[in-house]
Amino acid sequence: MRKVFVTGGSGFIGTNLMDHLLRTGIEAVNFDWKPPRHSGNLTAHLPGDVMDREHLISGMRRFRPDTVIHLAARCDLGGATLEDYAANTTGVEYLIDAVKATSSVERVIF
Repeated sequence: MRKVFVTGGSGFIGTNLMDHLLRTGIEAVNFDWKPPRHSGNLTAHLPGDVMDREHLISGMRRFRPDTVIHLAARCDLGGATLEDYAANTTGVEYLIDAVKATSSVERVIF
């Protein structure tokens, strides 16, 4: 059985993805600082932020996914500086670190 680790699974796309994964019986976890939009997905929620490198690594190592789907990002246009979008740059760097530290990962989808 596949195990899927989703970052940003509480956003619009992530919510629909998590609904699909859980409905089809795939073991999945939603790593997001926001709670899920659907209360039925609460059991699959791992509160966390891609900007917390150590928590991201430990969460991924504990879950031992074979697939990682990265959806976490700031997607508005309201930021005043590049640093306001650190989740889109540094967060990706930390995700790559977490994947490298988790031997079970076979594929990553960005």
